Amino acid sequence: MLLSVPNMSSVQIPHGSMKNNQPVSNDHLIHSASLGTLVINSKIGAGSSAGVYTAHSLNDPSQVYAVKRLPVRISKDPTTGEVSSRQVSEAIRTEIRAMCDLADCPLVVKLYDVVESPHHINIVMEHCTTDLLNALSEYNESNGAAGTVLARTLILQMMDAVIDSHARGIYHRDLKPENLLVSRSQGTLKICDFGLATYQRQSLQFGCGSNRYMSPECARPVQVTVPSSSDKNRLKVKLLPYDCALGDTWSVGILMLNILTAKNPWEMADAQTDVSYRAYLDNPDILANWFNLAPEMATVIRGLLHPDPALRMSLPQARFSVANIPLVPSFSAPVSTADTRTIDSTSIHTLDSSACSEEKHTVDRHTEREDTCESTQASSDTCKLSCHSCIQCQQSQSICIPSTPQTTPLRGPVIHSGCVSKLSAPQQRCNSPLVRRIPWHF
Repeated sequence: MLLSVPNMSSVQIPHGSMKNNQPVSNDHLIHSASLGTLVINSKIGAGSSAGVYTAHSLNDPSQVYAVKRLPVRISKDPTTGEVSSRQVSEAIRTEIRAMCDLADCPLVVKLYDVVESPHHINIVMEHCTTDLLNALSEYNESNGAAGTVLARTLILQMMDAVIDSHARGIYHRDLKPENLLVSRSQGTLKICDFGLATYQRQSLQFGCGSNRYMSPECARPVQVTVPSSSDKNRLKVKLLPYDCALGDTWSVGILMLNILTAKNPWEMADAQTDVSYRAYLDNPDILANWFNLAPEMATVIRGLLHPDPALRMSLPQARFSVANIPLVPSFSAPVSTADTRTIDSTSIHTLDSSACSEEKHTVDRHTEREDTCESTQASSDTCKLSCHSCIQCQQSQSICIPSTPQTTPLRGPVIHSGCVSKLSAPQQRCNSPLVRRIPWHF
């Protein structure tokens, strides 16, 4: 289903500096040229610098939207105290631009409008029922790991969305269960939150993303020694950029394990700090033993999680394999206790802003975004994605990496078996070219 945005060309990317504008006075109301007046309702997500709210139209209260409110920097005249300019960060403009460029992809959350208010840029999007983390948690409570039909569909849709984004030169850099939404009405998985997205294939912005889903080359920069440009007799240390597309590929590999087993293999792909990741480097076949994977599926996941990005399996190749191989072993192999136990909530990855601030490495752009999901709601329950590395450390009595602090996870409504059954048919891939470009003002 294509994005139904009236006059998509009217969705303007805000200027870097906006002067003499007249935003609405009531910050709980936003006026959209295409949707009419929207009323901001309850907050459903919060991050370090932004919040996500539900909103409804005064013209049609039954129509619910998700509104991501991103702050703008306000400059005031020192003599009069009046607003002289409002600065919109490059990260916000990149996020909006990416959603506009992916407007015709049915596996990306729909963008309806971008509206200015006195202190915010309001990104009006479709409101999805829940996210992948919550969907898996609810499904796993009753059924164990996701069933093969559901799992294959989720994996293929996730791959299709990322492949299509990469084909348009957009690299997400923060793929994780919280940023993959599930639409009950359409029965599809959709990518959201392009707050860390980039159009640059190569990046020196290290530590970008969430620890458990971050590629090793992004988590720990590769350093080389080169001659100094000023003095050929002296050497200097140079950081090699990492490939953002291959970083997304790594994240997809971890997400596949989440979908198939409801577990994470390690806290971070850093051989200097994570014992489980070191064990994987010593013996990549250990994943099949840890998670009781089918041999063919273990081969695909090992390919996506190759520590050398140059040797990493491509997403199109992995997609072809997943569509044609068994996802689970043909026989029930014995599984060790470490593979089946659930750890306590202190090791659960949540969406709380304080947890995210400790889980992420600090880069300038991280302060420009929120780390939450458009469809989650607060609850005292914890998710069921357990971390294998912590379990293994507990059993071997070795030192475990500190996990994120215990926080209240943001949860969505229960997704019932009748809802997830709509995901049985794989989504048609969205490879149609974008025929309309959004005017830019830089």
